[in-house]
Amino acid sequence: MTSMSYIQWASYWRNSLADAESGKGALRASECESFLKVDRDVRQTGVLPKTSVEQLFKGVAKEINAVNVIYRPNVLVLTLQHGKSHQGSLPEILTALACPMWVNRQGYLFPSGPAVVPRDLLHPQDDIKFTVGCVADLDAHLTTHQLKTFTKDQVHDQVDDDKLADFKKDWLAFIEHCSLLYQNVCKALGLTDIQDFYSIANYSWIQAVDTVSGMSVNILKLYDSITSIKPELALFYSYSTVSNVNHKPCMDFSESVSLRLGHSSDKYCLADAQRDALSHSLAMNNGDILAVNGPPGTGKTTYLLSVVASLWVKAALEQSKPPVIVAASTNNQTVTNIIDAFGKDFSEGEGTLSGRWLPDITSYGAYFPSPSRLAEAQKSFQTQSFFAEIEDLDYLERAEHYFLQQAILYFNSDAVLVLVDIKARLHKELLQCQSSLKRIESLWSELCKANALILAMIGTEPESQLAELKAASHQHKQQSTDIKSALKQWQYFLANESIWLSLFSWLKPVRDKKNRQRELYIATFSDDIRSLVALASPDFELAESEFKKAIQQQDQTHQRLLQEYQDKKQLLEKRNEVQAHWQALACSIGLEKDALYDLNAVDKKADTAIRFVMFRLAVHYWEACWLIEGRKLGDELNKIKGKTGRKTVVPRWHRRMMLTPCIVSTFHALPAHMTCSAFNDGKFDPEYLFDFIDLLVVDEGGQVSPDVAGASFSLAKKSLVIGDIHQIEPVRSVSGSIDIGNLFNANLLEKRQDYEAVQANGRSVVNGSVMHIAQAASQYCYQAEMEPGMYLREHRRCFDDIIKFCNELCYKGVLEPKRGDAADALFPAFGHLHIDGRAEQQMGGSRFNRLEAETIADWLAQNKTKLESRYNKPLEDIVGIVTPFSAQVNELQQACKNKGIESGKQQGQLTIGTVHALQGAERIIVIFSPVYTRHSNGEFIDRSTSMLNVAISRAKDSFLVFGDLDVISAASSTLPRGILAKYLFSKPENELVFKINKRRDLLTFCAEPRLINDALEHDQYLIELLEQVKETIYIVSPWVSYLKLMETGILSSICEASSRGVKIKLFTDRHFNTTINNHFDAEKEKMFIQCCEKLADEGVDVAVIRGVHSKLVMADNHHMSVGSFNWFSASRSGIYANMETSMIYSGDLRKEINTQTAFLNSRVDKLYQCSKDGALVL
Repeated sequence: MTSMSYIQWASYWRNSLADAESGKGALRASECESFLKVDRDVRQTGVLPKTSVEQLFKGVAKEINAVNVIYRPNVLVLTLQHGKSHQGSLPEILTALACPMWVNRQGYLFPSGPAVVPRDLLHPQDDIKFTVGCVADLDAHLTTHQLKTFTKDQVHDQVDDDKLADFKKDWLAFIEHCSLLYQNVCKALGLTDIQDFYSIANYSWIQAVDTVSGMSVNILKLYDSITSIKPELALFYSYSTVSNVNHKPCMDFSESVSLRLGHSSDKYCLADAQRDALSHSLAMNNGDILAVNGPPGTGKTTYLLSVVASLWVKAALEQSKPPVIVAASTNNQTVTNIIDAFGKDFSEGEGTLSGRWLPDITSYGAYFPSPSRLAEAQKSFQTQSFFAEIEDLDYLERAEHYFLQQAILYFNSDAVLVLVDIKARLHKELLQCQSSLKRIESLWSELCKANALILAMIGTEPESQLAELKAASHQHKQQSTDIKSALKQWQYFLANESIWLSLFSWLKPVRDKKNRQRELYIATFSDDIRSLVALASPDFELAESEFKKAIQQQDQTHQRLLQEYQDKKQLLEKRNEVQAHWQALACSIGLEKDALYDLNAVDKKADTAIRFVMFRLAVHYWEACWLIEGRKLGDELNKIKGKTGRKTVVPRWHRRMMLTPCIVSTFHALPAHMTCSAFNDGKFDPEYLFDFIDLLVVDEGGQVSPDVAGASFSLAKKSLVIGDIHQIEPVRSVSGSIDIGNLFNANLLEKRQDYEAVQANGRSVVNGSVMHIAQAASQYCYQAEMEPGMYLREHRRCFDDIIKFCNELCYKGVLEPKRGDAADALFPAFGHLHIDGRAEQQMGGSRFNRLEAETIADWLAQNKTKLESRYNKPLEDIVGIVTPFSAQVNELQQACKNKGIESGKQQGQLTIGTVHALQGAERIIVIFSPVYTRHSNGEFIDRSTSMLNVAISRAKDSFLVFGDLDVISAASSTLPRGILAKYLFSKPENELVFKINKRRDLLTFCAEPRLINDALEHDQYLIELLEQVKETIYIVSPWVSYLKLMETGILSSICEASSRGVKIKLFTDRHFNTTINNHFDAEKEKMFIQCCEKLADEGVDVAVIRGVHSKLVMADNHHMSVGSFNWFSASRSGIYANMETSMIYSGDLRKEINTQTAFLNSRVDKLYQCSKDGALVL
């Protein structure tokens, strides 16, 4: 990367964003108001009328000969009122071709880039609302069909007669290229149903690129400023270029005890991973980006609040300016989730330090939305309007009075207090709290050193070691005493010995007598003493010297051991003294006495006992600062409201951060808020506050496209990116082929073969995200087997069974379930209800399943009272419904409305939506409507793990699937649906029992289907059908029991029908027939095989399937029964005998039955059938 490569990335992201904004194909009329209408005949000539040219060049410098536009040759307008059809909403306007062009002053059009089908009209998408083709076809076309394009310098100033022929040739080639593009990509536009709803307009549109007025206009302006000014931007440089491969070792939490200064709760401490993430966040330097990977339910909000609290407290301790912290994301739902947290998730505490000491302030965050959302936002949140109201002398006077009252209560002072004194006293208390944290750090360090010294010097059991030393020292002292006593006795003996024995010892008899007397005397000593004397000469002449030598040795050893004992005892006493101080410290912050605590326990208690208090003190410290600053301004406070100069704007930001430590905004709105005005050349020009935000927090970074967020990184010094790449991805608005072109144009790609390498760094708008960039830029990798950055892993939202699914699907077992298993939940953690519905496709792509929607609405209506009684909450706070398709959202909303259940986004309405609807939220029960049936595969669900990961991780107690379970079972065990099947069918009790409605699409053939209710009616129906059937009958029964068939007489009817030549085929499930409590049972398998073989002998083809849940009977393409009754195994007595129901349809059902049997036959694992000669065939 060159030193200016960050400018190239800025240019690339700017152009990608502009392409996405100007290249939309599904439009509302209001979005087209700035477009120029030109006659459709322009496509014949390639020349714009003079009036249009004049409009395009209005205000353009004379030396500029060409301007860039988007040419939309074909405009399709919806003919139905309000864009509503019986199948749901359709775009008001379709422009399936977007062609970037140059227009010269004569009006001649020159292609400036490849004509494309806008990305929003192509699948795959997270939800197929309306599509005309697929991305793969577009990329294939652009790869194999090259269009001649022109740079600005290549555009002719004048197209005279000499150049006209070439122009016409190029224009004809362009039109042919567009026709081929339509033919190869826009296949859906040729369908009759689309043509029935849309009419082609008699005009085309020209859109000036510089007049882009969509959501991204503020971002584009900021990019333009970056590329033109080229300021030194450390953070933006990191965002654009840095990819760390060699990561630093992670810090131990013990290194940051006194750095973590604030906490948001007085009841709950941070989890280990949250604490570690906080430690590393506070150690960041300017230009650093840190990814904090936050899987669902791992406490991202709690962590973020502690970051904000710590930075706010740190600035208060340093008596510096408050940090400017901004949290941003890509959509309003995410940012309102953040601002909600700043309003309700900071604990206020108890006593006189609690709450705010300023009136009318209800949150620790402020929301800065776009102007269009301000009016609505200020009803619920503190916005820029809120600040405008309180930055007023009248409020200042009222607020100061209220503040002083609260301060008097807290300090319990009768004296008159002034703001400066209160600020100083609060700061002093902050310093005392900080000293407590430092004391924890230093005392623990001292204790660790003392323990290490004890371990090294004394060992693992110091008390016993000291006792042994003391005993050994005493033993040597006693031995010295004993030897001294023996020496005196020996000396006494020698003194009394006859002198004659010594004088005549040269005579052998005398010498022998002397030695025998000595031996006899020495024999009276102890063994130890005798051994000493034994070292002397044979005549014991040297015994006395041996005694003295031994005494000296024992005395020396005694003194050495005594000194060692005293030294080590002193070490232990010192350690015990430090430990006593440590225990006293632990008790002083609220831990119980008579227990040993490590640093982990004390540090966690310090969260609620010290750091939370520091946060509360900082709240009031900054309130005092705000009042003091307001008083300094005096009358100027009201006068400067409208001023936008840097000298006014920067202090204004700092004052506001004294009251709300975090500002929340979207990336689309943020650049407009981070500006000031500067006086240049006699006028005021807008200027961006580059490198001004102290900390930029990106929430749901996995959802944010690199181009959307990139510009805002120029406004900040460092950034935390919180998110999860295993949840919802960014909306992709540019295809791969266009992306390659943009990379080439920005000189970021030298050859096409390098594209994958460029994509790998996460900065491409086609596959990247802010989270990918942050992971690459992070200096740490907390969880070796997962993505770089920090990793929150303690999960407390869902029951353990639920989050285990997410662990297996996405997180490699890293998440640590902390809530426990469901003990007495109303429904299973993974529940399922099989619905034999029909998936239908709306014009344009989105799918729906009416029977599924109606069944869910019926189930909610019937269970509403039970749910609300159990959870003591309204239904909308208990249940959320998720589906992959927006068309199904419409069906579900209507079905619920028919049952008196209101749904929507407002208070008191049930949430029904695609996975985005519950992003960042949670419900006790989440119902999943998969829509797919055997009429269409469910591969869309498997395209990414994110859909099921998001949907399931929102469910605290239960995740219930209402749909065609066979489509889920049909998936490979390694795919998302396959893993879901494993959990759904792990326990028999996971199956829900509920009556299913009529299938509307079959009422065309059978206006009044027959309902049968109990086991007897089902048996009678099947027996009668077997008697009537002429050619073929298919029975789908997940379980089969040969004994039940004999008992009910069904077996006899089967044999009789078979003898008439009727083809009988049974589809049954391998797993259900070979397991007990979800565990394989060899004896049951043996009985199942025997059953299959016997049925084959009776003329029944038995098709064994891995995963079948339907309960169907289909005969002669004319009869079909759909329900919950297991035809070949259901209980004919007991509580379940009267609970089963089936709906019987009659009519021309050939197409439906063919669909059903084709799906079932495609999944047969083993087939038992009888050949014509009676032999069993496998």
